[in-house]
Amino acid sequence: MYDLSKEGKKERPMDNNYVEFGDVARRQIGMQAQYARRYLKDEVLGKDIRWSGDYDNYHFLKIHKDDVATFVDRVKAHREEMGR
Repeated sequence: MYDLSKEGKKERPMDNNYVEFGDVARRQIGMQAQYARRYLKDEVLGKDIRWSGDYDNYHFLKIHKDDVATFVDRVKAHREEMGR
């Protein structure tokens, strides 16, 4: 999904429909991206949520802007149910 520059570094995609996952995690969920990313692969919480990037390197994760509200609502409801 990423292009490699001449230096071999990963380049972030230029798709304006995706936003930084770390910003969403911190500002809207109140979690660090390294911990919030697990919800992206959850069968229920992450269902039909569009995201891109390298899951193992959370610094490069992005989430589709049209899916942010749905994802945030699901995660917050889940965390509330779990008493967090």
